Amino acid sequence: MRAGLLLIATCYSAWLAGCGYVGDPLPPALNIPVPPSSLRVQQKADKLVVEFEVSGLTTEQTLLRRLGKLDVRIGPGETQPADLSRWEAQAQPVETQWTGTPGKVYLEIPAGRWVNQRIVVGARVAGPQGRWSEWVTTGPLVVVPPLERPQQLTATVVAGGIQLTWACAASSPVGYRVFRRQLPGDKWLQQVTTNECGWLDAEVEHGVSYAYRIQAVSTVPGSAAESEPSVEIETTMIDRFPPATPTGVRAVATPAAVELSWDANFEKDLACYRVYRSEDGRDWKPVAECIGTPAYQDRQIETQREYLYAITAVDLRGNESARSEAVRVATLADSQASAPSHEEKAPR
Repeated sequence: MRAGLLLIATCYSAWLAGCGYVGDPLPPALNIPVPPSSLRVQQKADKLVVEFEVSGLTTEQTLLRRLGKLDVRIGPGETQPADLSRWEAQAQPVETQWTGTPGKVYLEIPAGRWVNQRIVVGARVAGPQGRWSEWVTTGPLVVVPPLERPQQLTATVVAGGIQLTWACAASSPVGYRVFRRQLPGDKWLQQVTTNECGWLDAEVEHGVSYAYRIQAVSTVPGSAAESEPSVEIETTMIDRFPPATPTGVRAVATPAAVELSWDANFEKDLACYRVYRSEDGRDWKPVAECIGTPAYQDRQIETQREYLYAITAVDLRGNESARSEAVRVATLADSQASAPSHEEKAPR
């Protein structure tokens, strides 16, 4: 009997020591969502595009698969709203099609009622029990009259690349974004932002086709407005433009040759030079087809003759410039050729 009582007492003591003690009950979870994140507002033509992310996490870092209401408002904003309750009372609610599912939210809101005003956009979300998150707000945004899409876009192949032009905006201070994609099927990439109504695309390749489109953007301080993109235009870069005509051609007769030199061309696609010779100024024949440097010695000459020389430049596509201004030179007599001049003997 005493052994049985001792066994019961031992088990009871072990149970009190840790086998089954339950602490104080935990308070119920508040399920207050964290505020929306990555709130961004962009004016596109006559709409305000509002984007943000709803995570579904609570302030206690628990996950909510479903949320309550979504509250998006637009209100006056001369400065970042320090008194959110005052801004909340003045702000106008925005109608949303909200499913209660966490994720990205995208809204398009007509901008007309806020044109020429400074606004602040805010968003918050409620949990399943109706407890609201804190507001997240944007900085002040100036809403401008809708920007018209650029018109009359043209693309012309010129010597330096592809020249784009378009009609300037009749009103509103704007800049322009230029987008390009390589055909077929490449992605649109922004090339430049300019305040001009034209742009030269010098970074193009021969034989490659490109598409372009233009977008107007507001330059009003504090605004973030852009137009719809222009109609796209396509063109192919075909280089039919020759290099510049060589200049500064010089000719000197020596006992064995006529030495020619001229000023170098600096085109990126320059391939070489051609040397032409004539005796009457009408019948020109090439005496050197492709010279890589701006100098040449013509040894196929006769003594006591007059020759005319002209130079052309040729690019990598085979486009040839006009002939340079002709230079006349008289070759030496036999006696001069057998007694070389001091100039030929001098180091060059």
